[in-house]
Amino acid sequence: MFTFTKNNTEPDLITFVDIHPENHPQFIDVRSPSEYKIGHIPGAVNVPLFDDSERAIVGTLYKRVSKEAAITKGFELAGPKRHQIVEAVKKIAGNEAVVYCWRGGIRSGSVCRLLAEYGIQTKKIEGGYKAYRKHIRAAFQKPAHFIVLGGFTGSGKTAILHGLQRHNTQILDLEGLANHTGSVFGHINQPPQPTTEQFENNLYQKFQPLNKTEPIIIENESYAIGQVHLPEPFLLQMRSAPLISLDVAKEVRIKRLVEEYGKSDRKELIAAAQQLEKKLGSKKLACVEEHLQHDRFDLACEVLLTHYDSYYNRSFGKRGKEAVHVLELTGTDLEKDVQSVARKIMELHV
Repeated sequence: MFTFTKNNTEPDLITFVDIHPENHPQFIDVRSPSEYKIGHIPGAVNVPLFDDSERAIVGTLYKRVSKEAAITKGFELAGPKRHQIVEAVKKIAGNEAVVYCWRGGIRSGSVCRLLAEYGIQTKKIEGGYKAYRKHIRAAFQKPAHFIVLGGFTGSGKTAILHGLQRHNTQILDLEGLANHTGSVFGHINQPPQPTTEQFENNLYQKFQPLNKTEPIIIENESYAIGQVHLPEPFLLQMRSAPLISLDVAKEVRIKRLVEEYGKSDRKELIAAAQQLEKKLGSKKLACVEEHLQHDRFDLACEVLLTHYDSYYNRSFGKRGKEAVHVLELTGTDLEKDVQSVARKIMELHV
């Protein structure tokens, strides 16, 4: 019966340059569950060689005793799992898989050799997940032709963004990738946020295939979107890019916000509003709370927009006037507004 050994033929190596997304490779992440949870290649499935406690045991032996002792213990812990690992990979990937661990070393190599014994074709990522992270950080430093969509809260920037995408304009939906709309209310009606590391991985997956010499449209964001942070080189490029500032009537913006949040849990809305107490002041906050408690969402939005509009005006003023292009939109006719933004993008790209 096959056992984990160090003497089998080394598996084929593959780099990220060699991996073509259109081939839909199935990634198998053999790191521990906690490592996987922090960040992984999008689409990868976790088939851990060690659980978290076993990884801690092996790591301690490596640091305090010797590499050989750690390897021996690793083989002992992993050996009984061989059938379980093979069956899991077969179910997930069939007969072909791309396997990785942290550095592309013993863990992924052992799993590749095991799978080969059972007729599963595998490739091991050279340098492992660590090399992947280095690769994507370098990718975010390369220049790209960003054009930023800004505007007061409730201007419909996300709807415009997706409308542009339907017209074959390149976009990156940063808030969609972050599972957060950016304000203190941004987590409401959203799934849990990824870690910052996973956000960067997901962003890279969307960013990499885009033509960097053609416009890439993104929403105006600060460094943090909820609990996740934008990569610094990416953020610096955003801040130096032209800004299209959408000008939409306040009453239209209030209506949009009521439609978006009006059915949300009132306690959750009030708890979010309370985070703004220092900026709103206790009197305005009490007013917002009362409006929300009595389902007067439009009046609550009107008070809240005094803060958010003021905040946007301050950030707006930090950009040079030549980099800001104010564009008046209806806010009620999405297709007309998308076409207006598309024309402005063409002007800026010429």
